[in-house]
Amino acid sequence: MMPLLFTIGNYFFIGMDYFRSLDTFIAGTVVILGLYWFSIVLLTIAIRKVLAFVPEQYILKRILIMMGVVGVLTGLLAIFDVWVYSVVPHLSIPFSWAKVKPIWILGAVFDVFICAALNLFYAESCRRKKAQATRPNSSPLNASSKIDDRLVITYQGWWSGVSPLEWGFHGLVLLMLVPLTNYLIIGPNYLSDPLLLSLGSALVVMLYIPCAVLLTLSVRLAIRTFPLLRQTLFRVLLMLFLTGTVSSTAVVCSLWVISEIDIFGVTFSIMTAKAFILLGLCFDFLLCLTHGYFYALSMWQQEQVEKETLKNEALQRRYDTLKGQVNPHFLFNSLTSLSSLIQEDVKQAEKFVDELAKVYRYLLQTHQNPLTTLEKEINFINSYVFLLKIRYGNGISVTIDVDNNDKSGYLPPLTLQMLLENAMKNNTISAKKPLSILIQSTEEGQLMIQHTIQKRMVSIADPQAELTNLVGKYTFLTVEPVSIFDNGTTFTVLLPLLPNLTVSEDK
Repeated sequence: MMPLLFTIGNYFFIGMDYFRSLDTFIAGTVVILGLYWFSIVLLTIAIRKVLAFVPEQYILKRILIMMGVVGVLTGLLAIFDVWVYSVVPHLSIPFSWAKVKPIWILGAVFDVFICAALNLFYAESCRRKKAQATRPNSSPLNASSKIDDRLVITYQGWWSGVSPLEWGFHGLVLLMLVPLTNYLIIGPNYLSDPLLLSLGSALVVMLYIPCAVLLTLSVRLAIRTFPLLRQTLFRVLLMLFLTGTVSSTAVVCSLWVISEIDIFGVTFSIMTAKAFILLGLCFDFLLCLTHGYFYALSMWQQEQVEKETLKNEALQRRYDTLKGQVNPHFLFNSLTSLSSLIQEDVKQAEKFVDELAKVYRYLLQTHQNPLTTLEKEINFINSYVFLLKIRYGNGISVTIDVDNNDKSGYLPPLTLQMLLENAMKNNTISAKKPLSILIQSTEEGQLMIQHTIQKRMVSIADPQAELTNLVGKYTFLTVEPVSIFDNGTTFTVLLPLLPNLTVSEDK
């Protein structure tokens, strides 16, 4: 930015004498360098103060205050710049309000771009910090979402880094745009006059930079609005609309700026603006087509990787389910409890055998079905809890409070059993401090499974293995996430209730 500013700024203040006299050239360059850094420091301090003063959630208020503060500073700096040029030896430029006005207007245009871009970057930074803060520490919960990053072009952030594709596109546009635009606006003198060649090229590059930033943000917005592969048409149409609006506005502003600089001898014309808007729309079409293709390709590659990962996890889960159905430890503990009951309470022993039969009947009947109703799961879990109560007595308490309307919802079979086993595996169970488990439906149509946290003294290898399998299973069935919360006192899992035969076609 500084080399462009040296040339255009000093020519604006000094005129042709800037290029003819060595003393004037050195003095002008030193002055504008000092003024540039002085302005950068002041504007940076002002922007940081606004970001620190205005809370994160008040986006509009922060933008308005920032633009007001930066706009006032820009006006004061414009007056200060003209005054400095009027008192520096070898320059001797008389102070003129006619020079202050265009500097302030041009600065205000860049202030709008800068404030908008910085607020978007700030919002994205806050979003990432929140996401990182709320991300579970246990990596197994996110195992099902891991993919090969080399296959995916990063688009999801507002400014997650400019991709090589974008660098290449904007670089190619500049190589074509700089000479073509200047020749069409200025005429043959652009190629024959070295001064017009350097000034025109520098000005077009400087005007294109904020335009490139806004075009990139427009592409990000379209992708964040329609991120799915099946939304490609809507995504590209929104891209075309946003980039077309940005480029058309940029064309009008750029032509006006060029017409205000006398050395170019150009007057603002509606016909010229229409021609350049049409040219800009052609470039926008290429930009959107390129981004649309590569983003869709990256999403397809990501989807293939996820499908392979989910297939492998599904096979592992099926194997684990089959092992769980004939769990020798559970059967041994049940038979031990039954042996004690026969000697103490025959009727209770008969009921125990009946409930044990219901548990194994359900295990054998449901392992091949991808989904089962919540009502069947609750009936099964009632039998399962009865067996647990015989073994643990008052050491475990399970409360089920599910709305009848929600019992027709679907979920993967044995989900509740898995969550109960996970709670018992990771927490102590005793009559003095019973493990409390709550199964409850929510107003949002979800199923909440919550238990108190009573951590064991001895840590367990891979304590969240069951949750990892559950998250992977739901990822394969639906786009609705499994929510997991740990506040140190209670551990909560929120499961979406699914319609029958839900598959991953929405993904």
